[in-house]
Amino acid sequence: MTRLSRAMALSLAVTTPVLAAVDLSLQPVVNPVFVGSQVQIQLIATNTNPGVQLVSAMDVIINWDPAVLQFTGMISNAGAPYAWFVNGFLNDPDGINAPVGPMTDNDGDALYTALAQAGPGNGAPVPDGAGLLVTTFLFNSLVATGGTPVDIVLSQGTFAETQVFDGTQGNVNILGAFSGTVIGAGYPIVDQNPPADNPYVAGSQPFTDVLDTGTTALLTRGIGAAGTPNEGPYMYAPFSVTFGGVPVPTPAPGNVTVTCTGGPCPTVASVVGAGAGPYLITLTAPIPPLHCSTINFTGTPAEIQYRSHPGDAGHNGLTNTQDLLAIVQALNNGDGAMAANLARYDMNRSGVANTQDLLRLVQLLNGTLSPQVFNGTTAAACP
Repeated sequence: MTRLSRAMALSLAVTTPVLAAVDLSLQPVVNPVFVGSQVQIQLIATNTNPGVQLVSAMDVIINWDPAVLQFTGMISNAGAPYAWFVNGFLNDPDGINAPVGPMTDNDGDALYTALAQAGPGNGAPVPDGAGLLVTTFLFNSLVATGGTPVDIVLSQGTFAETQVFDGTQGNVNILGAFSGTVIGAGYPIVDQNPPADNPYVAGSQPFTDVLDTGTTALLTRGIGAAGTPNEGPYMYAPFSVTFGGVPVPTPAPGNVTVTCTGGPCPTVASVVGAGAGPYLITLTAPIPPLHCSTINFTGTPAEIQYRSHPGDAGHNGLTNTQDLLAIVQALNNGDGAMAANLARYDMNRSGVANTQDLLRLVQLLNGTLSPQVFNGTTAAACP
């Protein structure tokens, strides 16, 4: 504890001791982040008892790996509901903050001090529930990491301690539990197949699989499902992803996850690749029809999103008999013969767009040899 914060705490009258009441936690604003971007970590104080607890002062020791995160400062009172009298990195006898300046150096540790406004009843009000935003620490992400800790530590050196002092009773430490956080940092996705953007729709929309669900009433074909053939330039199983740098950790079934807006959501069966990629990913089943599926990678905010909407050859968001007309027109004007359009018109996934695709679309509309009737359906939007 700094001499200044101890003097502030001692200046208040001592009355009946109180139980530990205020927990401290570090909470990232965004996590994971991209390599090279800013990391914002909020210091949150929470009253563990019902109501509001006044706080006169606090010292908080934080530790991090300076080879992974570069400390760049803090957001003083911006966005914080309470205006501290003093808040920052002061001189300390253990030299944690040396050299002292506008901020501590990037050596992996810092002692943060906050002093409340003077006077009775002017302490920082720490509520229960969501708690009080004390300040926000700022870092730069230097390298890719699957998770690097930023911790609150109880003590360091001879004198420094993490403490929270009651705002009505002098020199009473009411620190409860404290917890740090783990920050992930990764690279953006620079290429994927199928592509991120639907080539058949103007504007930015996820690639949508509109083709056959399989040759039986079971769902066996679609993006991610082994055995689903490619359509022209577009891959279905496996699909591929390439990053802007070498991801950490290396993508594997245990750290690549799939979430879906509904339906039977598959998991990752296999990942093959190295370096920045491409990585070839196969799922345990197709992505579910009429829903959006999101694939996330541990350590990076980069993600892949695909939708499935069987029968929507017109790519207007509604499967109906008008899609039959879309295929007829494509067959007559030559668009259906183009490899780039097979992902739109080759309903039976035969590798050729022809009149047999009209028959397969009729079956999909009626629910014949498919998991459900698709006539009149729409697909969920991606979150």
